[in-house]
Amino acid sequence: MNPKDEQNLYLAIGSLVTNWGFIESNSALVTNALYLNVVIDDRPDRMPMFLREQHRLIRRSLLDVPTLSDLRDEGINLLDRTAQQRDLRERFVHSVLTGFDQSRGIYSFTRLDAKDQEHLATDWEFDARSFPGLDKRLLSLVAAWSEFTIKIALRFDGKQEKENVAA
Repeated sequence: MNPKDEQNLYLAIGSLVTNWGFIESNSALVTNALYLNVVIDDRPDRMPMFLREQHRLIRRSLLDVPTLSDLRDEGINLLDRTAQQRDLRERFVHSVLTGFDQSRGIYSFTRLDAKDQEHLATDWEFDARSFPGLDKRLLSLVAAWSEFTIKIALRFDGKQEKENVAA
């Protein structure tokens, strides 16, 4: 393996995992604020703990609660950007490294998933030379989550009543 490509691979994985913690923490804070302060149709009985469930609640709140309409576009864009990176994170975390093409700086991975009563192997590739762009996208995403979380926290700071979709 080319040492620079190998370094970029591990930097990409490390950056993704480290920055993902910030994204998950901010998502949980936003979910908590919305769960405690707004009323939406199909509200879960318990506060969502998993990221996909949290994002479902956040999206629904942004779409259904009129007092959040000024944050709607920003929030939906943030959720969509996060979904793109979430897929890459899940592939890295749940795959095994299976090969390397040194001439292209491409690492091959295989992800094994259970589907129905069988296993499904999915192959995918990562261009180690794309790390600087990935890192920039992740840092931008973390910054956007931080800004959005502050806006949500300030929106509900000190409020005790729940805002309704009919508000």
